[in-house]
Amino acid sequence: MEVKPANLLSNVLIVLALSQGLAGCWVKKTACRGLHNALPDGTCSAYDGGAPAAAAGAVDGAVDGAIGGVAGGTGTAAGTSAAAAPGYALARIVPEQLSNDLAQAVNFGADAGELRHFEPAIGQTLDYLTIGFGVPLGGIDFVTSQRRDPDTKAQTLLVARVVAWQIAGAALWKDHDKAASARVLFTKCRMETDRPYQPSDAVRPALEQALVKEGEARWLAQVEELFFRLYARPPADAEVAAVKAAFLATFNNEGYAPAGWLTVLYALLASQEFWHR
Repeated sequence: MEVKPANLLSNVLIVLALSQGLAGCWVKKTACRGLHNALPDGTCSAYDGGAPAAAAGAVDGAVDGAIGGVAGGTGTAAGTSAAAAPGYALARIVPEQLSNDLAQAVNFGADAGELRHFEPAIGQTLDYLTIGFGVPLGGIDFVTSQRRDPDTKAQTLLVARVVAWQIAGAALWKDHDKAASARVLFTKCRMETDRPYQPSDAVRPALEQALVKEGEARWLAQVEELFFRLYARPPADAEVAAVKAAFLATFNNEGYAPAGWLTVLYALLASQEFWHR
């Protein structure tokens, strides 16, 4: 089973639409930082120091809350003045930390043929994630950048979501292709069939409804497992409801449970909570 190109395209379009529709003010502020003199007079006056800084911070917080994924919460970008939710970290992890976290949380990256490759000629292990996305995510390569950039920009969000989508698919299908007893990520459920109960199930025979509800219990246990793996905490009731809605929407559209898990895993990996410590 493979991710359909149409689904990939639709997710890219969704990301672009969200970044433009929800982060317009934030993108504008980012542009003002580097293009102040090239923009029309007055365009950047709202961001020229003083009192407007607090309002800009509030915008950053609202953007993060809106597009941070299922578990984005009310967090904010590093360096702004918006209030953070309890336990929400404010420092984005460096790309090297991200690579290690992905290997541990979703079991993808460390095995041969994945993200890392030891090159005997130079005696180093090359990490394709840091090579391909390190600088856009705030890292350094000593060629184009020698200073870590801790600020979260529009580019950072877009690149983060590209990485999240690619890793979500790779990790999910890696686990899917294993025998059920050998899986590392989806250990609490039957990932091919388990799903939440929904109103349309009420017309099914009683035995089928019972089986769906048994599967839902395992599904809930798997959702909790993913939250502990990625966030080191259990999900809140509102988060479970959001995950359920996203899962069922994809399941009903695609017709199989792994597609629902792909949506959920992507949302969790793309959230600001996963990218900050």
